Amino acid sequence: KSFGTTKKFRNENHLDVHRLTAATMFQVPIDEVTDDQRTVGKTIRHANNYCVTADTEVLTKAGWLPISQLKNDVQIAQWENKKISFVTPSELLSFDYNEKMFQFKQKSFSQTLSPNHRMPTSLGVKTSDEMFYNRNADLRLPTSGYFFPEEKIDDLDPILFRLICAIQADGSIRERENKREITFTLKKERKILRLKLMLNSLGINASFYATSDSRTGVYINGNEYRWLFDFIKITNKQYGSWLLTLPYDCLDAIVDETKWWDSRRNSSSNTAWTSWQYYSKIKSNCEWIATAAHLTGRRAVLSDSHPSVWTTSIQNRSVVSIDKSERNIINYHGKIYSVVVPSSFYLIRKDGVISVTG
Repeated sequence: KSFGTTKKFRNENHLDVHRLTAATMFQVPIDEVTDDQRTVGKTIRHANNYCVTADTEVLTKAGWLPISQLKNDVQIAQWENKKISFVTPSELLSFDYNEKMFQFKQKSFSQTLSPNHRMPTSLGVKTSDEMFYNRNADLRLPTSGYFFPEEKIDDLDPILFRLICAIQADGSIRERENKREITFTLKKERKILRLKLMLNSLGINASFYATSDSRTGVYINGNEYRWLFDFIKITNKQYGSWLLTLPYDCLDAIVDETKWWDSRRNSSSNTAWTSWQYYSKIKSNCEWIATAAHLTGRRAVLSDSHPSVWTTSIQNRSVVSIDKSERNIINYHGKIYSVVVPSSFYLIRKDGVISVTG
């Protein structure tokens, strides 16, 4: 594949392995290889390696996008030693393919890979072939990382985004004439206490009062805190690609805060909240919380097990073991795709499941 050379050797000696492949194929000196011949050489090298199927999605700054629709100037989420950043791929490759592929599928991991596809694992970089025939429980794959935007916004208080999470879940906004208001109607004491703590920390004045049905009403003057009201209004009380503009601590605060609103713990003994389920009638909210979980060192699985309600199951784990996964060798006919980024690894989503591939 690389004529026995290492990446370090090729970089130090300025060796273009695609051009070397073409020189071997066309039986010409390497310095006489044309650009068209180099393209053929590159295609031959990548045709059976590093590829995923067309139904795989990549994460862009605008959200998830089918890899088949990715354009040259669009940045995607790269994974490198647990760090996630947006980079522009140096190569976007696609090939017609009619050969075997390795299929891995379980609740928290889903990928269909060409032979020799490179994957980061707890035991070093492994190929899809090695993974398919290896049922070692010690072999774990990363599913998430830690995202730190390059364009950092200063002076953002993570507690503000905890409040935004609370408003998204249980708050309401209303605007009539020149009057703007943010309101809550709460029953659970833990939510009332938590809201008070957040408002006090942010210096936001609010009125708490008893309602006729023995609940607690909360009123925030939207005119006095117009910046908060306008932000909630602009986002339409929904999560979206704006999450990808937040500093890590603010994004982490939103994911962590979901455990207190529209959520439940998976077990009463789970006192440390290491896993929980977040619910929403809006599918995109659950999808974005799942995405944010994978950008903050967690993993999440989306499901629609409840009528008209979507669920995101979140765990404070960043790896997955595939020793018990369903595995199949399939005969695939169609386009396969490969993306080249500096680290070789990037985030993907397949069958609604987010993970890292190469």
